[in-house]
Amino acid sequence: MYEMWRCCKNGAWIRIKTPHYSGPVCWHDPTHVRPFALSTFTYYLTTSERLHFSFERSYRFKCEKIRLNWHSFPEDETKRPRSFILRSIIEWFANLNPFMQRWCERLWCYWVGGVAEIDATLRVIK
Repeated sequence: MYEMWRCCKNGAWIRIKTPHYSGPVCWHDPTHVRPFALSTFTYYLTTSERLHFSFERSYRFKCEKIRLNWHSFPEDETKRPRSFILRSIIEWFANLNPFMQRWCERLWCYWVGGVAEIDATLRVIK
């Protein structure tokens, strides 16, 4: 995260797509060092966006958008149109607001087979 911050100008946008800890891809790929959750990104946000802790770093980001994606391979859905409809409903419900995202991450994601990925858009603050 520091390298991305260092290489970017103030106000630059960074988009990060990473496997979610509840998804199958996170644990099957041996190159994944650690799992990610929604709260993982809060360690790198500005002080005003943090919820419950003080963790000072010299580099900061502002979270512009964060989404939970239930299915990370949309090209497979052209063969199965029903999965597109199901994915759309699940993702709409999971991303209604931050409360629903946290609720989905803690409980609901296990009922629908796990969330495949987190899609975060961050802005560099210098």
